[in-house]
Amino acid sequence: MANRYCNFATGDTIANKYRIVRCLGEGSFGKVYQVSDNIGNKYALKILKMWEIPQNLQDKILTRFDMEYETGRIECPYLVHSYDHGITNGTPYILMEYCPNGDLSHMPPSADWNRIAHEVLYGLGALHRNGKVHRDLKPENVLLKEDGTAALTDFGICGDRNHRVTIIGNDGKPMQKFGTYAFMPPEQLNPDKGEATVLPTTDIFSFGVMLFLLLT
Repeated sequence: MANRYCNFATGDTIANKYRIVRCLGEGSFGKVYQVSDNIGNKYALKILKMWEIPQNLQDKILTRFDMEYETGRIECPYLVHSYDHGITNGTPYILMEYCPNGDLSHMPPSADWNRIAHEVLYGLGALHRNGKVHRDLKPENVLLKEDGTAALTDFGICGDRNHRVTIIGNDGKPMQKFGTYAFMPPEQLNPDKGEATVLPTTDIFSFGVMLFLLLT
């Protein structure tokens, strides 16, 4: 089944609209590129590496990818915005706002951390009001827009209190430990308490850990 999908390289055009400029980053199932359209507007474009996803997980991962796009449609200046999505050559993609100033992991100690902390909380507030929980808050998932505004990104494992998606692993058991261990609260590390991992408190714990790390 993997031959239905393809990887992309610098200079390639995705969906006959977006030319790849460079690779910005890569995770287990996703890859993000900087792209431009035919009039030079810059975007970030995320693809799902379908060729690396076990066939039994593909439908659930695709559902999460659609939810990731919808989360990026929430109107808030402190969330990285989703503009477009689709499938090209069998490969799903999301077109997103391009944030050229990196992420919080590269910020100097002299940064305006009070402002940045407030902007992160405003972004979390927008998610929580819409029934979403980020569940993977860390410095690398807070990007800086052109004007320096901090914006949350990477909604791939966002919890949705109105739409629960359980992914079954190869051992036949639910895969529940989503996130980055160093920033996860106890209930996310040991998810045996029902809806505990889709409560806003999950993000607040991670926010505290993240700020402690950045400030010290």
